Amino acid sequence: MTLLDQHHLLLEPTLRRTLVQALILLRNRHQLTAPQLLPLFFKLFKCQDKPLRQLLFKHMIAGGWPGHTHKHTHTHTHTHTHTHRYGVSYRVHAHFVCERMRT
Repeated sequence: MTLLDQHHLLLEPTLRRTLVQALILLRNRHQLTAPQLLPLFFKLFKCQDKPLRQLLFKHMIAGGWPGHTHKHTHTHTHTHTHTHRYGVSYRVHAHFVCERMRT
């Protein structure tokens, strides 16, 4: 995780995607938690790597996280996901609004 966090822009796209897939596998096997991975995955959205962004979207937003599809809910995971998701979307929206106002 540290390698991806610190050097994600320097890694080759195939290596970066392979590392993300390994982290997703660990998450699906309950070795890592969503709060551990979400900040890293949102950071990886900044990469100019469309297949990586599609992979991240598929597993984060579209319901690829275990717990989103089960009857019982994981309140802490859902709360952290929503807080992080809305915080990021608010910052992105605010950035675009400010850019629009400058032009």
